Amino acid sequence: MLLAALLALGIHAFILSMEVGWIKKKSHCRSKARVITMTLASLPQPDLLQLKPVVKKPVIKETKPLPAVKNTAKPEKKNPTKAPPVSAPSQKPKSSPEPNQANIMEKDESLSSVSTEDGLSKSVSKSIDTGESLSTAHVVREAIPLYRINPPPQYPASAISRGYQGTVLLEVLVDKNGKVSDLRVFKSSGYPVLDKKALAAVKDWLFKPGMKENKTVAMWVRIPIRFQLK
Repeated sequence: MLLAALLALGIHAFILSMEVGWIKKKSHCRSKARVITMTLASLPQPDLLQLKPVVKKPVIKETKPLPAVKNTAKPEKKNPTKAPPVSAPSQKPKSSPEPNQANIMEKDESLSSVSTEDGLSKSVSKSIDTGESLSTAHVVREAIPLYRINPPPQYPASAISRGYQGTVLLEVLVDKNGKVSDLRVFKSSGYPVLDKKALAAVKDWLFKPGMKENKTVAMWVRIPIRFQLK
């Protein structure tokens, strides 16, 4: 037993010594590695040739002067222009004097008034006799309300209490006898109660009939009715 143990111990010692020697050789080989150094050197540049610019001489061409051109155009003769004849201004027919605005009866003088605007009634009228063309020489006179005998519209009590006021513009068809043939609201006052009162009053009005070429004709006219609180 003792002999076998000694033999094993010797074998292990031999193997260990060989490994140590191999490691030393390896480290020695590594230490002897060559060192290589590299340096960069610039290449020599070739000599630059200096080129002189070639200057071209300008070529001068001789130009001959052009012959003078004679003006052969003949001057135009201007014809004397005649001044247009001036016509005398035509005399406009004198318009018939407007009737005075009727005094409107007031239901409550301290609160309200109803009035008609004669100036606005001079809007464009439509003649029923559309077959004949109108000429500037023809004189047309519009139908005019007889304010002095026509009863004014009454201001509604409900409109007074609620503060309603405004202007109703009516379109009225006046026949040859000066009576109302048809009427309608052209522009409302904004309150139907005021529009109805204006229609009810104007439908019984009398007019001075319209005239065309000294003949009475039926025509449309516009009558404004104003309801205003004081």
